[in-house]
Amino acid sequence: MRDTAETNPGFVIEAGLAALRWLARGYGYEITGADVWTVYLGVIKAAENAGRKEQTVERILALLEQEGDSFVSGILGRALRLS
Repeated sequence: MRDTAETNPGFVIEAGLAALRWLARGYGYEITGADVWTVYLGVIKAAENAGRKEQTVERILALLEQEGDSFVSGILGRALRLS
């Protein structure tokens, strides 16, 4: 994900948002906060590379709002001021 964030940031943004959506819906096996942060930080890095950080953060906020109270919201909530 890190290398691709530089060469194909659009792909990383979309793949990362899909991953966050599925994690927020409870999919995954023994998911930890570190897993959520790894995806989030990869998406943000790619968004910075693409010059789309603000738009991407807005999309993440919308995704978390849509999915409601979830493990992912709890992990990212403080950083994104959801709590």
